[in-house]
Amino acid sequence: MKEQLAKGLSLFVNLTPQFISKKVCGEITPIFMLHRLSNPDQAEQAQGIEHLKWCLAYIRKHRYQPISLTQLATAYSQGEPLPPKSVVFTIDDGFFDQAEIAAPIFNQFDIPYTCFVITDFLDGKLWPWDDQISYVLERTKQTMLDLQLPTGEPFQLDLTKVDRNTAINLLRHNIKLRPQEKLYDWLGSFYQLAEVDRPDKAPDIHRPMTWQQAQQLIDQGHEIAPHTKTHRILSRLSDEEAEDEILGSFARVNTMLEGSSKLFAYPTGRPQDYTPREKMILSKASAIATVNTTANYSMPSDAKYDLPRFPLAKTRFDYIQYLSFFDRLKRNLLSHRYADEEVNS
Repeated sequence: MKEQLAKGLSLFVNLTPQFISKKVCGEITPIFMLHRLSNPDQAEQAQGIEHLKWCLAYIRKHRYQPISLTQLATAYSQGEPLPPKSVVFTIDDGFFDQAEIAAPIFNQFDIPYTCFVITDFLDGKLWPWDDQISYVLERTKQTMLDLQLPTGEPFQLDLTKVDRNTAINLLRHNIKLRPQEKLYDWLGSFYQLAEVDRPDKAPDIHRPMTWQQAQQLIDQGHEIAPHTKTHRILSRLSDEEAEDEILGSFARVNTMLEGSSKLFAYPTGRPQDYTPREKMILSKASAIATVNTTANYSMPSDAKYDLPRFPLAKTRFDYIQYLSFFDRLKRNLLSHRYADEEVNS
């Protein structure tokens, strides 16, 4: 049934003349966001890889125009039109699979992507705090964790009442709400409390790509840009640390790579995760565009430091509707319906 719905939607959007969709929905471009392709569950990994291949093959089959994020940002800033049916791909964090697994697939279809890297991660100084929380809670044999958050506030996790995934999400969520200056120092006590041995470096499944691999991506036609130094939420940091996270990550990619891009991705990327302060710092770095994680199309009218992105959809139907104009059309229709309901109420 789902396969038939996807085929029907594909037929509809690809038979709709471009000038009609443009008139109804405006100048819209989807920017897609990916994260990991490596998975301890080999069956799930294979499924994810096959889905990505199908998504990229669909673009080529139906003559969408894959462009780089720099091309999109440059066109917006210069008031130039984009190619019809443009689409952009991005990948966050800088894990090994984003170079070793993703690049060959994107290269197969001659499609560029922008990889936003956590610079201290590539330097081997740390691995992302949210992955470390998952690592600990997946391995602890404790069933009751009476811990303190990095701010010193008490927090309890009863692993007899919630499953591990729920516990991971709960702890991550509560940490995201609070100041994060001491976050990486706090992780040491978290390992001790959970009685989990802390690895000397990122475990193999969580290892970063190397700077050499990052340079190879640039040489292959992809883009590398910073995603801060430590992946802490910028709005939860002091002025000094927020500036160091942004400017320091730009400086590092410029030092380590030839041809890095003047782009940036906010960690976590929700509206509450960055402020006008961060945009001022980005202007100091001469960033040409910044992406968030608000699921929507980008448009020329968007502020250059507020470009939205769709997560790469897990189903073919959702992928087709985000790739095409259909999701925008659906939003417009729903908006009109709700407006009518308010007038008649």
